[in-house]
Amino acid sequence: MPITQFVVDAFTDRPFAGNPAAVVITDGPLDAVGMQALAAENNIAETAYLHPIDGGWSLRWMTPTVEVDLCGHATLASAHVLFTERGEDAEELRFSTRSGWLTARRRADGTIALDLPTDPPSAHEPLPGLVDALGIEPVSVLRGRDIWLLEVASATDVLSADPTTARCASSRCTGRSSPPPPRVTRGRTVRPSTSCRGSSPPAPASTKTP
Repeated sequence: MPITQFVVDAFTDRPFAGNPAAVVITDGPLDAVGMQALAAENNIAETAYLHPIDGGWSLRWMTPTVEVDLCGHATLASAHVLFTERGEDAEELRFSTRSGWLTARRRADGTIALDLPTDPPSAHEPLPGLVDALGIEPVSVLRGRDIWLLEVASATDVLSADPTTARCASSRCTGRSSPPPPRVTRGRTVRPSTSCRGSSPPAPASTKTP
């Protein structure tokens, strides 16, 4: 099966800036092993995989090492490619994902509005070693489904933080529990300021086979 891949730099208007995501479009599902291998070869934050299904598009996201439940900028990149490179004329795109159905709506001013799952945090005891790993003294610690939030007293505390990657890893900062299904909130709008590499301009789309 031929694979068409774009690299989209989200949140910027020039190539090689912003937040990059690869967008792979196929006619049907790919083997998960091959998807992960391509994501590892791309070696950027996320590779998004799209193929058409009844009612919309299947959308999956993979980092170079694992599949993830949600990626906002890769969803924006996927909508951008479908609208601008694939000529989708619908005002709203629907994506079936591990986080449920998501939508991307094209607005008259050229922005794209995404409906993404919420992840409301609540007070929580920090993981052992987390505070030391980040090098800050929080006022409060909160945890959502996928994130930790540490509130500090001032911006100065943020600027003076000295996070240590190795200590973060040892404190299991990325651990998660089994959460309830996410809720979806409407109205989050992001601007599709994107530079699409892999299509002209500046370069033609690249095609890869697994």
